[in-house]
Amino acid sequence: MVARTVGSGNPFASILDGASSYTIYRDGNPASVGDICLYDVGIYDPATRILSVSSAKLTGRYDNVWPNLESPSKVTVLGAELPVMPMAMEDMSDFRLGDTVTLLLTSDGQVAGAVSASDARGDNIGVLEKLEGNTAQVTLLTGGIRLEGNCTGSNVQAGELVRVGSSGANKLSLSRVSGSGASGSFQVAERKVGTVPLSGSCRLFEKVGKSAMKEISAEDLTRASIPGSQIVYAHRDTGGRIDLLILDNATGDLYTYGMLKNGTPQEVSGGAVSFPILYTRFITRRG
Repeated sequence: MVARTVGSGNPFASILDGASSYTIYRDGNPASVGDICLYDVGIYDPATRILSVSSAKLTGRYDNVWPNLESPSKVTVLGAELPVMPMAMEDMSDFRLGDTVTLLLTSDGQVAGAVSASDARGDNIGVLEKLEGNTAQVTLLTGGIRLEGNCTGSNVQAGELVRVGSSGANKLSLSRVSGSGASGSFQVAERKVGTVPLSGSCRLFEKVGKSAMKEISAEDLTRASIPGSQIVYAHRDTGGRIDLLILDNATGDLYTYGMLKNGTPQEVSGGAVSFPILYTRFITRRG
């Protein structure tokens, strides 16, 4: 179900099958009721007593639908064709092609509901995986949705963190993410950036230049404080807490260090073989 209200108990209480003891995960991380935000999507498994909550949202131009607007099974927004759950059909019937809509998604990319972009918006932040001519592919950080379409945008390159918008039917507008949205350093033990707390389910990522994004945990960080200059991006949930934090080379694990050995066997007197070796130190960046 979709959390249509928050602030008084668990908004997903009606699907908990009467359970009073259960475990909550939000976007794959352990969470509490206080981490659940408006328009999150919850799925409860009574066998495991696990409530899985997804904050994934996609905001963009409603470009296509199948088989029809009244009973959609699939919808296309920002070049992504997504399956529509039966529970979302009533929400989707309020919109027409060309409208700007926010899809409320499960963790595996199904549409569980939809609201106007004026009520809620997805941040549409992702990594520009490929840019060939006017065609772009972007993988969103939240939900892992892959967007593809003709693009407009200046000075964006593959590997960069970008924000995606709609510039027309089946067209993506891309802009480089500039400014982290954070003020102050990341105090790891206190789970704060400046004075802003991290949510209990906050996801941490690391990126080095144009390398592939890698999800990390707080245990991977060996320093007590990460300076603000190494915070690439911080996203806040509707409660004002940071629920997604991207760091720049905070662990050093995105580099591989080693020594390159290269040589050609050479036969010398007596049939012996020698292997002259050239040693070269190197550092490579993964991705």
